[in-house]
Amino acid sequence: MAVCAIKSGYTAYFLSAHELISMIQENIVSGRIHRKLKTLNKPNILIIDEVGYAVFFASTFCRKLQVKNTECCIMENP
Repeated sequence: MAVCAIKSGYTAYFLSAHELISMIQENIVSGRIHRKLKTLNKPNILIIDEVGYAVFFASTFCRKLQVKNTECCIMENP
């Protein structure tokens, strides 16, 4: 799905849930969280991999990030 979106001209940022959690924690400690959230909100699509163990975190994050479209899609592998 992401490859099709990118081929259609959309921008995307890909990272694992663990990377995202670590990045957010580091930026909260350093006081740069607002800057990091702006950076994460720039691409059209934010892909968070390995969310299965942290679905609650992902849904909370999507609400707090105030995604441009106000839509957040959480896909789980069957």
